[in-house]
Amino acid sequence: MLFVELMLEVVKRKKVVRGGKIVKKKVTDKKGFKVKDGHEVKMSAQERLHRKKGARIAARKKRGKEASIERNKKRSLRKRKSTNL
Repeated sequence: MLFVELMLEVVKRKKVVRGGKIVKKKVTDKKGFKVKDGHEVKMSAQERLHRKKGARIAARKKRGKEASIERNKKRSLRKRKSTNL
């Protein structure tokens, strides 16, 4: 990997609540990339297609679970507020 590519690579740490505990999660904001072993890696075309298809199916299934999602979101936001996130 070139030095310039290393300089452009920015993996951010985001604090999230998982199972009632605060976890630091690494995320990237580049489109078409994912975080693997702490580095940005370009996703293959096949993986991008599978994710796109999965997102469509998930959007369809999400409609019936809105109430449960909202309940869990409120609980998570309370937890975030109590830990000053």
